[in-house]
Amino acid sequence: MGLILIATGFVGILAFREQTRPAYVGFTALSGLSTVLSFYLIITCIIPVRYDTTYSDSTRPDWLLNELILNSLLIAVGGFGIIVGVISTLVGSIFAGCWEDQRNKYPDWYSDDPARLL
Repeated sequence: MGLILIATGFVGILAFREQTRPAYVGFTALSGLSTVLSFYLIITCIIPVRYDTTYSDSTRPDWLLNELILNSLLIAVGGFGIIVGVISTLVGSIFAGCWEDQRNKYPDWYSDDPARLL
């Protein structure tokens, strides 16, 4: 998980320096993947936290308290990763030109001539 986030940041820096469409598309794809993995991190950490909170404080062992703290931190990191991933995916898709009208960008491919369709 962490390596993908580091790779996304590295590709984002390279895309910012290179400023080409393939670099932006690569950054957008990696940031979308990191967003999905951050969501997966939150889901997999909520399940043990839900189970660990059924114990009372007097019957909870020390290792269980440590696990509860670490899972809570991972949930916070996953939430932050989702927020950063969504923002970077939207920004990357804007710079990659995903929101432009493709009919204006490639007029030879998109024609209103009905004879061309046949």
